Amino acid sequence: MTSPPRVAPELDPTRLPPPEYLPNYEQFVTEDDAPVDNFFSEKQQRLLTEPIYSAGVAERLGRPLLAAANVGIFFGEGQPAIVPEVMLSLEVSLPEDLWPKPNRSYFIWRFAKPPDVVVEIVSNREVCAMRMTV
Repeated sequence: MTSPPRVAPELDPTRLPPPEYLPNYEQFVTEDDAPVDNFFSEKQQRLLTEPIYSAGVAERLGRPLLAAANVGIFFGEGQPAIVPEVMLSLEVSLPEDLWPKPNRSYFIWRFAKPPDVVVEIVSNREVCAMRMTV
């Protein structure tokens, strides 16, 4: 006699899943210590996120938001992160303590949704040529 298949409980999308449903975060590469290319790249990153916070967009909307530049977005175990120039996610907040590895990147299951906007800017000729040949 076989036992019935295990069915995952219905989860509240506003709360973190139980620990037994979370992956081992040590398998994810959340930083590679690669420096920013140059000062233009660094200024571009600030220009993409700083105006959102400076203008008080979250307060005007009356809801939290997270705008970040060059932060990894993870969609699942065994999948590499995508790292766009900027992302914007409404109705989410940055964790208070960024030191634990699960708080260092945008793990879709932790925020219960993908970002609302993701922007990738291709500006390097080498990258443009590479993307055109792929």
